[in-house]
Amino acid sequence: MTVLAGNLNRVLDKSMTLVVGDSSLPQDEEQRARQLGLPVVSTEWVIQSLIQGTQLSHESFLRPLGRPSGSSARGEN
Repeated sequence: MTVLAGNLNRVLDKSMTLVVGDSSLPQDEEQRARQLGLPVVSTEWVIQSLIQGTQLSHESFLRPLGRPSGSSARGEN
């Protein structure tokens, strides 16, 4: 299994490749991520990648624009 590392950082910048967040992600941080062109994915992406033992494509776990923060990326509540 390949071990991938990341950093927990509250400052968003171009060195990042994506942002993980659900309803606890502040709206201004989500907006900043989108301004930088960073995909915003649900925490389910991390969980499912751990279960599968590999980094899954984040495309299925993207948070759509304008969705209420209590909704999940996969259409579940």
